[in-house]
Amino acid sequence: MTPAKYLEKMRLDAAHRFLSETDLGLKQIALKCGLGGMVYMRRVFLRYLKITPKFYRNSFRTSLEQEPSMGN
Repeated sequence: MTPAKYLEKMRLDAAHRFLSETDLGLKQIALKCGLGGMVYMRRVFLRYLKITPKFYRNSFRTSLEQEPSMGN
């Protein structure tokens, strides 16, 4: 793996965390992760995951809502 691809993967991992753990907008996440902007972040997500960042966030949240709550 080239250094550039490694860095891109690290930025993608950071974007995963922001998408699943925060309510920040996609543009803010792209900038915080060093992905430049929403267009490039979308391209990176599609290349590695075959889904968009918005779809990733929505599917992650849907799976959390479907999990049974603990202690109820």
